[in-house]
Amino acid sequence: MTEPAPRRRSALRTAATTLGWDLPVFAAATFVDQGGRLLLSLVAARLLGPADFGEWVVLALIIQYAGFGSLGVPQGAGREVPKALGAGDDAGAAAIEDRAAAGSLVSAVGVAALSFALAPALLGGPSTLPVTTLVLLAVCVFLQQLFLLEQVLYRSRLRFRQASVQLVAQGLAAPIAGFGLLIAGWGVDGLLAARAVVLTVALVAATRTLARVPRPVWDTAVIRRLAKIGLPLVAAGMLLLLLVTIDRWLVAVVLGRTAAGWYGLVGTALSGLLVIPLLISQQFYPRLARARGGGAPGAEILRLARQQDLLAGVLTAAGSVVVAVAAIALIPVVLPAYVPAIRPIVTVAAGVAVFAFASADGNLLNLLDFQRRYLTIQAGVLVLDIAAALILMSLGAGIDGVAAATASSMALYGLVLHIAADRAASAPTVGVAPVEPEIPAPPPSAP
Repeated sequence: MTEPAPRRRSALRTAATTLGWDLPVFAAATFVDQGGRLLLSLVAARLLGPADFGEWVVLALIIQYAGFGSLGVPQGAGREVPKALGAGDDAGAAAIEDRAAAGSLVSAVGVAALSFALAPALLGGPSTLPVTTLVLLAVCVFLQQLFLLEQVLYRSRLRFRQASVQLVAQGLAAPIAGFGLLIAGWGVDGLLAARAVVLTVALVAATRTLARVPRPVWDTAVIRRLAKIGLPLVAAGMLLLLLVTIDRWLVAVVLGRTAAGWYGLVGTALSGLLVIPLLISQQFYPRLARARGGGAPGAEILRLARQQDLLAGVLTAAGSVVVAVAAIALIPVVLPAYVPAIRPIVTVAAGVAVFAFASADGNLLNLLDFQRRYLTIQAGVLVLDIAAALILMSLGAGIDGVAAATASSMALYGLVLHIAADRAASAPTVGVAPVEPEIPAPPPSAP
């Protein structure tokens, strides 16, 4: 049964007022960050052309996937630091942060080396990338690990406004550095160097805005415990990231770099739209977790999650319309070489809008200890997505077929999550034991 309109409007108002000024401030900062990346991507697409831009899309995906090479240490800290703070153990929280910093530094070195070694194979062979490109890629991967830890530390202490300063700094640094390096003729290397500059700016900003700057301390037992806590969260985040980026990998592998360049604009649109439910989730999740930790039953968590779903869905649907109209009106004029991307952008925007109305439900399943069910849903939808994309490409549908598979998968994912959340919240086995907050997956950044 459809919820009456006055009740929906009331839920929207409640959802918005629950967040106070945190949402608009953090949202504005996020849009500055994403807007800077988007602007840089559009300029790069025009200056580089589809083939070289396709190479950048793949390199950007490597950086994004490398974020999961932390083995769950930051995510484990994201649970344990709030737990210690909630118990009044400030010293214990600081100790956890210091151990997490040491673990993140070590994993950052390992993942950077792995990216250096594997990138040529992912782009077609050992002779496809110059050493300078590989070195810049490794630097970006290393800095990305530290950035993800910073975000965990901000959220663990609910310092969303301070995190906003970091995001704004990145959003301004990205186009300034990127435009200069592209104009200077650095090409893809310029985009990598710009990303390194942006992440360095974020590190500098963090030294001024974190509640405390961690001092790395190696403690094997604590780091191993943090990894054990965080690995299930990493698995869920990795599956979600695969679900929203596997289309770009499939296009690059099956259809080639030029098609990957066209589809890079589709990925940019998808990433930009997913920021909307993600930033709302980042605001709501600590509140959902605190309610659960305070003994709220599943039905109460479901009510709060539905408020988040409605707010995220309405805002994302509006954003999807804007993106679709902009693609139809602007791409033929501004980026005529990318006209094949128009229909896929419109298709994917529709799928994201449907998913956003269930974007809180994965967090609810985690909070109510239905992690295995959540992972099963993600894995199942991912397999269907890959199969549908491959079938449509084999039938000659090209990037339009990949976009159709992605949009359908996103919509199906949202529907199944919605049903699973309803059942989980009403399950008789759901208790009221406190559950500490987890850190959501990092946002899929625009290439």
